[in-house]
Order: sequence, then structure tokens, then C-alpha cells
Amino acid sequence: MNSLQVTSLPMPEPPPFALIPNLLVDGLVIAIVAFSVNMSMASIFARKLNYSIDANQELIASGASNVLGSFFSCLPFAASLSRSLIQQTVGGKSQLASIVSCIFLLLVLLLVGPFFEPLPNCVLSSIIVVALKGMFMQVRDFPAAWKLSPFDGMIWLTTFVAVILLDIDYGLGLGVALSLTCVLIMGQRPQVCRLGQVPSTQIYLDINRYQAALEIPGIRIVQVAGGLHFANKEHVRRKVYRLVGDTTVSESMDSKLRSTSADNCYEKKEINGDAAALMVENKVSCVILDMMSVCFVDPSAIKTLISMYKDFKSKDVLFSLADCSVTQSVHERMGCPDDFFDEFTCSQVYPSVHDACFANQENIR
Repeated sequence: MNSLQVTSLPMPEPPPFALIPNLLVDGLVIAIVAFSVNMSMASIFARKLNYSIDANQELIASGASNVLGSFFSCLPFAASLSRSLIQQTVGGKSQLASIVSCIFLLLVLLLVGPFFEPLPNCVLSSIIVVALKGMFMQVRDFPAAWKLSPFDGMIWLTTFVAVILLDIDYGLGLGVALSLTCVLIMGQRPQVCRLGQVPSTQIYLDINRYQAALEIPGIRIVQVAGGLHFANKEHVRRKVYRLVGDTTVSESMDSKLRSTSADNCYEKKEINGDAAALMVENKVSCVILDMMSVCFVDPSAIKTLISMYKDFKSKDVLFSLADCSVTQSVHERMGCPDDFFDEFTCSQVYPSVHDACFANQENIR
């Protein structure tokens, strides 16, 4: 049975600050869960009703509501899944509907509450279940999420199961941790592909995906998409050497490249030479590294680029960079005299891939 016996509102009083040390951890978890629920509901309705939301505005509103509510012994502010869906289902689209709903709820608490006391909870919960039917049906989105991205599908399934079997705070924490792990994993393997030119245009596309893209004789164009940093620089180096060589480097070369011990430093140089030898066999005279899609470059990755430049130079192969504004900004922040642009002259750095191809074609001739 429902025992709703509220007959008046509490008087405002300062919250007990002495309880902060005891409630700090739980309060942090509640804040994360509440804000996540708020943003989830806001995103769902924003897509459904075609309007935009501002996460900062939502965060400020949540904080202000919690500060004000703390003086009236209110529960932590969070969006109600059931009430929000019911309000949207009956046609509420603005803050005016929320104001009317709050006034009606206040009247229920102060005046109508005693009439609902003998009503069974199952009757009241049926209203919530009907309103949440659309939310429950979102479980059918899982196959689409898995097909679009196995990482997203795994995060969806893990979070869903953890929330049901454990609790919402554990499930949310596990979902956030898994999301961060997936982001880190994907960041270790930036996409590296070989580009070709669409005839009679200045458009350069992945030759493995677009049949119209044709390679320019004597020139290899390699595009790197993602961040370049200490954790993935060797992976990028291996991919570049493989794509430039026009032949898959043997597994023995790949295993040697993975070695980072001091004893194998000389072997690495030999591997680089073997990759460059493949270029000579395929008459590759110039290598252009497209940096347009590189969002971040750290100092260790810059040193790797310099090392690649020296390897190619030792085999009389031109190595140029295109659209490397991010790399230049890193160089400027470092302020080191013996660094990137001391090795790369202005004639080897171009504002676009097309400019690099045009200039290097002249050099090859």
C-alpha cells in the first residue's frame, strides 16, 4: 500500500555541512549518475523534438537546483525518467509544462495526498511502466549499435548487464571505464592509408576504397588520420614503410620493428633500409606524408618523423610533408633549435598534398 502522508513543506534551513566528509564519495557518485541521466534524457528529447542542448547550461542548472534544494531538505536533483516521458507523451514541450506539473504535484502533496494513501503501489506503478514502454523498447537498438561499431556494442551490452545485475552506479562506472579504455585502444592504432589522385582534379582518396583514385608514378602519398604520440609512433612508422614499399613487409621485419631493446637498434636500421630498397625496386622517388587529419603530434613523434626523413634521404628518396600546421605548432611550443624544421627545409613542407605532388613531379623530372 502507498503511505503518502505529506501535509506541509519543510522550513528552509542550512544543510548540515558536518556530514560532507561522510557523504563525499557517495555524493560524487550520485552527481555523476544524476548528470548522466539528465544529459541522456535531454539528448533523447532533443533528437526527438529537433532542438539543441548545451551541456554546460545543463550542468549549471543542475548545480543551482541542488544548492537551492539543499536548504529545503530536497533529494538530489535529477531527471525523472517516468515523469519526463509522461510529460512529453501528453504534449509538454516547454518549461511552462514543467511549471504546471510542479504546481499540480505540490497540490497533490498538500491536499490530495491522503486520498492516494490506500491506493496500491502496483496501480501507481502501472502508469510508470506504460510511460517507460518506449524506453524499454530501446533494447532493440543493440544490434544496430553492434553493427555500426563493435566497440560501442560491447560498451552498450556491458553497461546494460552491469546496471541490471549490480546497480546503476556500478554499471555507470563500468561503462565509463570501458569507454575510456576503448578510446585509448583506438588511439594506439591511427588509420594509415595510401592515397591516389582522382584524374583531372585536386582530390586525393584512399586507393583501396576508391577505384577512381590513381597513384602518381614515382610518388607515394601516405595519409595518417589521428594523433601521433609516443605510444603509436612505431606503429605509424611500420605502416608507412609497408605502404611506401608497395609490398607487404615480411613478418620477420615486422617482428624486428616491434623490438625496442638497445641490442636491436642496428637491426632496425637494416629493416628501414630493406623497406627503402623495395621503394627503389618500384621506382619510388618521393614520399609525401599527408598530415591534414593529424590532430595532435607530441615531441617524440616529431623525432620519429625526423628519423624517417633521414632513412629516406639515405636512399635518395625525397620525403615531404603536406598540411602539417599541427606539427609546426608543436615545434613552436618546443622552441628547440635542433628540431623538426631544422631538418625539414621549407622546400619539403607544403600547404597541401596537391602542391607537394606538383613540386615533387618537377623535382623528379
